Amino acid sequence: MVKYIKPKMISGQPVWELPVREDLIYGKPDYVDQRAKYHCFLEGHSLCKKYYQNTDHFDTDIASGEILAFPAVACKACFEKWKREFNVGI
Repeated sequence: MVKYIKPKMISGQPVWELPVREDLIYGKPDYVDQRAKYHCFLEGHSLCKKYYQNTDHFDTDIASGEILAFPAVACKACFEKWKREFNVGI
């Protein structure tokens, strides 16, 4: 079994992570919504342009192979753009 090593944010490599939100009104400084899907981040920006986060700071990542095996857990816009831009599954 090969161990997954997450690339650094400045590497230019895509990273699949759950978006971490901050809601100080309800006293939840950093949390992941229970309905969240994985988004593909490239240099901190999600490919769907909905989120920005420091991918080096949070540990909510998943390997790209798992996204390919279970695409339902991923943001549809990020998944399609990731496949197109990185020639995945072709």
